[in-house]
Amino acid sequence: MVRDSLRVLARVREFSRARAALRARAGRGHGYGGVHGSLGVTKALMLVTDVGFLVYFSVTGLGLIPPELAFADYADPLMVSWNWSFLWIDLPAAATGLTSLLLARGGVRDASQLMLVSLVLTSASGLMAVAFWTLRGDFSLVWWIPNLYLLLFPLPAIARLTGLAGRRRAEDGARMT
Repeated sequence: MVRDSLRVLARVREFSRARAALRARAGRGHGYGGVHGSLGVTKALMLVTDVGFLVYFSVTGLGLIPPELAFADYADPLMVSWNWSFLWIDLPAAATGLTSLLLARGGVRDASQLMLVSLVLTSASGLMAVAFWTLRGDFSLVWWIPNLYLLLFPLPAIARLTGLAGRRRAEDGARMT
């Protein structure tokens, strides 16, 4: 009876390993290519952010931001140029992000690589803005909150997509044994 139970347990383990290997090959397991299903919140935030980039520059270009919501020295030509300089990082972030979401929805395994590019660009954009406002000593929550969001929300997904999160867990587990 005990032998039969052990055989059943061994077969269950064997089946589980085979199933995990198949899922990983199909892009649905854990690992670099199979992270799409586990990044649902990140995907939703990316969609909102990437559409937000496009809306922000459209609204800015049309001059629709009310002066009371504009950042300090908004009309200064140097500040206008600084603001528009972000178009060249935010537009590629939005384009790669939206493309990666479409590819992931279609089951394209390599969509995670494009997603990583978008998330890094988005975080860099937030970092650049926060650094600028810090150097200026300008602490308006109207501009700090969205830029801190841009800086921080991508970080967990970047760690996961690059495998850093998995490697750290594996290293911690190896140290514990």
